[in-house]
Amino acid sequence: MARVVSRLEDARVALAAWANARATSCSPAGGEWESVAHDDRSIDLISPPYAACYAGVGYYAAMLHELMREFGEDAFTFTLCCGDDPAIAHDALRLGFISIVCDASDAIHVQLQQVADAVGGQVLRRYPTLDASAIADKPN
Repeated sequence: MARVVSRLEDARVALAAWANARATSCSPAGGEWESVAHDDRSIDLISPPYAACYAGVGYYAAMLHELMREFGEDAFTFTLCCGDDPAIAHDALRLGFISIVCDASDAIHVQLQQVADAVGGQVLRRYPTLDASAIADKPN
């Protein structure tokens, strides 16, 4: 499972809460974090469905750059949803995203995965099923 973030502030809230839970020795694998943690060292973040189609790959690239500067590369993983647009998915891979979602045809998916394989990435065929706890708290 993942924490859905659409804005820099949403991601900051999720990452700060995760860092606080780790700093206070709360078990990240229990309670509210159980659904978003893939291990004890980082949190999985994911864009909303079709996010790269309406906000643009550049928007999310800038957001990730800032988050990596503030929290470090190893604090989180990020998956960008490119909807069903293989051109946007290719741009995302070209700009350094290593985990994307693209609901493309089988032939296009194979081509995208070949590009992703070259950088150690993955192309998911479907947006993950998430529960309500995966939606990041909005700042006031």
